[in-house]
Amino acid sequence: MSRAWAWVPVLLATACGAQAAPGPVETAVREYVALRNAGDLRGLLGKSCGALYTSTSRLLAESPDRRREVTASMRAHPVDVESVVVETSGDHVFGATLTGSARTPDGRRSASQHVEVRQYRDGYRVCALTY
Repeated sequence: MSRAWAWVPVLLATACGAQAAPGPVETAVREYVALRNAGDLRGLLGKSCGALYTSTSRLLAESPDRRREVTASMRAHPVDVESVVVETSGDHVFGATLTGSARTPDGRRSASQHVEVRQYRDGYRVCALTY
């Protein structure tokens, strides 16, 4: 294909609804939620920082029965991520809004949460999820 026509596949993909690959903040949030949905506490510890790291660490120190109870609840009520929109960034700290839904005892509920993600040398970590 000549250079003059190199843009055609990109144009066609865009016209057909193809989306750009998610950025590192969105990827970090989606990976964190996937680990949460799986009830993977050790995985969550590796993808978190700040208050989320502390709370996960405390949960890992709980009794095996308590950990099983919490992880069973995580798996029973998975969160579906609908979107992650980065709103602020600066000095390796990113603020985003996570919009998603989950199955609850009262039915399916949708909500938005503020997410704080920090960039470290080894990747991005989720530090806070707040309403």
